[in-house]
Amino acid sequence: MEIMQVPIARTGSVDEQLHRESAENKLIIFDGGNSGVIPHLAIGVVYNQHHERYGNYVPTILSSRYDAFLFF
Repeated sequence: MEIMQVPIARTGSVDEQLHRESAENKLIIFDGGNSGVIPHLAIGVVYNQHHERYGNYVPTILSSRYDAFLFF
């Protein structure tokens, strides 16, 4: 296990938009509508902070990828 600092979210990403909305934790439940393609920070089993600005972001349609989304 390793504790890492995650840099500020990339401009225009879903992560940046959620931070900008409020500092509170969020539970988003999707109703099947299309939310559009947006960059999303992928932090999972493999994470390389040296590729943070571009390599860890994936183009995502959140409502197609997830039924619900937790943001801490």
